[in-house]
Amino acid sequence: MGASVLWDPETKTISLTLGSRIAKLQIGRAEAEIDGQSVPLAYAPSVVGGTALLPLRSVCEALGLPVATERPDEHTVRFTIDLG
Repeated sequence: MGASVLWDPETKTISLTLGSRIAKLQIGRAEAEIDGQSVPLAYAPSVVGGTALLPLRSVCEALGLPVATERPDEHTVRFTIDLG
């Protein structure tokens, strides 16, 4: 999605920067700091097998990227992110 990503292993914080927007997400915390303000997330980020899992829709919207959601069937959710 074009964001710069930084990982701070001491605080377990992921910082995403897209344009002038900055999102900071901490592993295990269901709130993010977006441009200095607290914003609730759909779920807390986690690490599984060495990979950070983030709530995609929440993060994209926090960075100002519009997201459309489709449910073509009961087992599928499709996100379309407008990268402008």
